[in-house]
Amino acid sequence: MKPKRHPHSLLHLPSLVFTAAVFIAPSAHAVSATWNGATNTELTTGGNWVGSVTPGATNGDIATFDGTQAGNLSLTWGGTWGPTSAAGGGLNLSVLGTQTGSLTLDATTASAVGLGNITIASSAGAFSLGDGIGTSNATLRTASTSTFTNNSSNTATIASDVVFTSGNAVNPRTTVYTGTGNWLVNNAV
Repeated sequence: MKPKRHPHSLLHLPSLVFTAAVFIAPSAHAVSATWNGATNTELTTGGNWVGSVTPGATNGDIATFDGTQAGNLSLTWGGTWGPTSAAGGGLNLSVLGTQTGSLTLDATTASAVGLGNITIASSAGAFSLGDGIGTSNATLRTASTSTFTNNSSNTATIASDVVFTSGNAVNPRTTVYTGTGNWLVNNAV
């Protein structure tokens, strides 16, 4: 006697294979991490971020500064911080209104930050990219337009040591400075 074949049982096989592939495939999505400064002032140290995950490895990651570490902050990156690949996105910086102390982000060497967008909320303290000494390279990694938004009553500063370069072989690149607050750009963009 021939075994009976149930046509419906074979229909479930593709869905099972698809389901298994979804659960096994590695996840490559943006990370959102909040600064806590638990270890030192180095932006690339995992222990300085809630959950010990340093943002910047993936395009679209968000580095959030929310006042978890109170006071004025002068933070540095000593190596490359943010994505280095040609695929667009970049590291996004988010300064919340609860970050009431000033925030300065700067390179300790002529290394780069793979930057996407910057958003500064109302009530946030003064923000500065660079400190005016040496060279801080900022490679813009968005598809064609980076948006820097300042909604704080404090002026946001791009210091004279910041050198913008274009990632992704996109030229010309557009940087939009927007928001209710002011931007002071002390260097060629």
